Amino acid sequence: MPTICIYEVFKKILSVSNESDAISAVAQMKKGQVLELTFDISLLAAKISYQKKLAMADSIIFASANAYDAIIWTQDKNFEGLENVNYYSV
Repeated sequence: MPTICIYEVFKKILSVSNESDAISAVAQMKKGQVLELTFDISLLAAKISYQKKLAMADSIIFASANAYDAIIWTQDKNFEGLENVNYYSV
């Protein structure tokens, strides 16, 4: 998962719970493969953001998934309808 996902999850849990819960959540995430934001992924994300009108974080997540041939599993409506995305409404 891209490092920006760690940021987003930590921030969200911190806003609804406490720091201990947020740390526990990202510790579980760290057990998976953490993907750094590379130069090439940054350029791809900027291009995707421009073309698909995605916000910065979403375009980085989408570009990272594309770079690693990964599928995005999400409940984030911003990804609905995009290729290689499994979107589930809440």
